Amino acid sequence: MLVIELLWPFGAGAIIGAAYFVSMRWTVDRLVRARQPMIWLLGGAGVRIALVLPLFYIVMAGQWQRMLVCLAGFVAVRAFATRGRRGGMPPAARTTG
Repeated sequence: MLVIELLWPFGAGAIIGAAYFVSMRWTVDRLVRARQPMIWLLGGAGVRIALVLPLFYIVMAGQWQRMLVCLAGFVAVRAFATRGRRGGMPPAARTTG
């Protein structure tokens, strides 16, 4: 398999990853204002997984190399999306005891 043939699965993984993490951020922003945050949390995760897995399968097209490169694109976007972020809650969400 040529390297050039693996560029589009990497790009597809990056696009899938970008959509995944943008929708995750949207869901997390909604949790603060939601009356029932557990529904948003579980529903958002379920929808994201239900969309990502079939898309990975389509990109894979029966070749594990494509799946691996697609996953690498997904992880690259994750590294970019989480770069510079620290764990924990933002200062506005913390409560003083």
